[in-house]
Amino acid sequence: MKVTIICQCATNKGDRAIAEFLIEKIKRKYGQNVDIVLSSSNKKMWNNIDGIRTINTGFPNFINKDKNKLFYYIYRIFYKIFLHILFPSVLRQKKSFIQKMFSRKFIKEISSSDLVIITGGHHITSIREKNCLFDVTYDISLSYLYAKKYVLWSQTIGPLVFNDKAKKLFESIFNHADRIFIRDETSIETLNKIYPNNNFKISKTEDTVFGYQSMISLLKGREREKKVGVAVFDGSKLGIENSQYILKMLEIFVKNGYAVEFFKMEYHNMETEIINEIINQLPKDSNTKVFEFSHTSLEHINEVSTCQYFIGYKTHSIIMALTTNTPLIAIAYHKKTFDFMKKFGLEHFCVFDNQLNNVDFEGAVQELIDSHDVIEEKEEKVSRQLSLKINTDFDDYLDNVKND
Repeated sequence: MKVTIICQCATNKGDRAIAEFLIEKIKRKYGQNVDIVLSSSNKKMWNNIDGIRTINTGFPNFINKDKNKLFYYIYRIFYKIFLHILFPSVLRQKKSFIQKMFSRKFIKEISSSDLVIITGGHHITSIREKNCLFDVTYDISLSYLYAKKYVLWSQTIGPLVFNDKAKKLFESIFNHADRIFIRDETSIETLNKIYPNNNFKISKTEDTVFGYQSMISLLKGREREKKVGVAVFDGSKLGIENSQYILKMLEIFVKNGYAVEFFKMEYHNMETEIINEIINQLPKDSNTKVFEFSHTSLEHINEVSTCQYFIGYKTHSIIMALTTNTPLIAIAYHKKTFDFMKKFGLEHFCVFDNQLNNVDFEGAVQELIDSHDVIEEKEEKVSRQLSLKINTDFDDYLDNVKND
């Protein structure tokens, strides 16, 4: 049995948590009789994980864009060139020499796999690039063209703005997928709106990271540290600007005697710069620390569980807080965050990032503190249900593949 996992972003903690979970589940299901291949944006960052082989992405990725700004700008130049070289044949839905020349190793691995898992996350969207055509969706397109069987696992899809060629390409990708597991209702609505009367094999599941609830060292009723956890967002100009509002909330917590722990969700330096800027503006006697990216996902999630409260902006930081029954204020840059909070009956504690200037932060923080026990009880009940759902869905799917 050979399973290849693709579309893994090595520098994103949420993506890493998903991949680590899937790898562990596959090992448990198939034992020694499985060859696990992981395609990652930086395969060297997986050297500490045993029992897998790593390969680069299908989209050419030979420049370390995270090294410094110069390397990043060089990477962007080549990135745009490769988009123009590689996507014309993909949009025609044809195999080509140019694909095999630049993506030879990747194509070899996926074409010889019994199953290709396109990892969960927010990949197929026109938020990032026009017509959803970028490096990740190129790899997804190659799976459609070359893989024997592929599954879209625990996805958020949309918004989708297409020209006719791109619309037809993604319709083929969705049609030929063995299954499409969707983690939020908005994505299903999006697919049905763009492709009415479709025959896609859609199954509703949950976000993969909820599955960690069954693994973490939670002790009901145990004493948490008097601290608030924080995850910032550097993925947009607004996200960076909104650090001023995170600072306001932290100042309130600090005034009430809470320590502050920042959780790194990204490997690169922009997030670190935002964190340092906030720390420098907090009162000088504030007790602050940073939980670094280098920790395993399980260590990261267990550390979140030591916080009394959390302020989350990155989607998977919010899911990690929910999974560890940690009361939180969630900042939503996309409706998926609101949907996740609504599952727990906690949408009242979710604010969209373009509305932060209207928030009474003193009142919001005090209400969170006053509601601690009620929120924790809701999180514990729902997170257990979601963990069972994601574990069962993935186990059942692997069983079906095994029996085919």
